Amino acid sequence: QMRNGSVLRLNLGNLSADFTCLSDALAYEFFRDGGVPAPRTAYARVFHTIAGRPEVQDRLLGLYTLVENPDREWAQEAFGTKGVALFKPVTAAPFTDLGNEWTNYHRIYDPKTKTTPAQQQQVIRLSQLVSHAPDAEFNQRVAEWVDFEESAGFFACEALLANYDGIFSQGQNYLVFH
Repeated sequence: QMRNGSVLRLNLGNLSADFTCLSDALAYEFFRDGGVPAPRTAYARVFHTIAGRPEVQDRLLGLYTLVENPDREWAQEAFGTKGVALFKPVTAAPFTDLGNEWTNYHRIYDPKTKTTPAQQQQVIRLSQLVSHAPDAEFNQRVAEWVDFEESAGFFACEALLANYDGIFSQGQNYLVFH
């Protein structure tokens, strides 16, 4: 299906490890209630059919959490502006200096929206600051890149939820925006 000229993507969260079937939906709601932009959720009963195979007709695969896709449209709605760069890092060591070329960062930061060269350079410069600046310089300059009020809300929610798969543990399954 198309939405505004792009493919509509569905994210289905398998609830097999969550016997309550509530954790993901409640966590996203907790973030939103805490003032942290987070995708909306719903539930989906998923069925599977294979044409020509009578034994596989409308087979129930289970209950899943349906999570709104964090993409350009979501970012525009969540942040109220166009051109938001949205990243979903997949590293336990975010903002490590990987050199001056965006190609070194692209796969690790997994952009969910189109990024401009200026936005890419901001990620590179922040990574260089985090990796190399003496404490005094870091403390003086980090506010150029980090909104502490926004970040504090996110980190508080992460800590209170004890997310086993987030920034404090596996270093993945969270979003960063510019």
